[in-house]
Amino acid sequence: MWIFRWIILLLIVFVMVMFFAQNSNEVVTINLMNKHPEMPLSLSLFLAATIGFLIATIVAIFNQIKLRMQISAMKREVRDVREELDRLRNFALEDEAEDDGTGTEESKS
Repeated sequence: MWIFRWIILLLIVFVMVMFFAQNSNEVVTINLMNKHPEMPLSLSLFLAATIGFLIATIVAIFNQIKLRMQISAMKREVRDVREELDRLRNFALEDEAEDDGTGTEESKS
């Protein structure tokens, strides 16, 4: 599966390089907080894609942290429920042993 990802990534990079090469002489003006720098179209598209990638990565990292915290909380809850279940099972067995008279030495005397 990883090879398909690499092939798709390489195709995307190839298409981007071809697009940038064909549009390297196009110049655009960017309106950025009362500044109007002129830059090549390919550079402005690259910067926009990079900024979008960084923002998406930051959001994904926060989501991963949140999900990992939820997983660890659920694991703790499962552990606690299993411990409670084991206690309840042992409690039921101890009650049966006392009812049958096969309990400890103290219960026989």
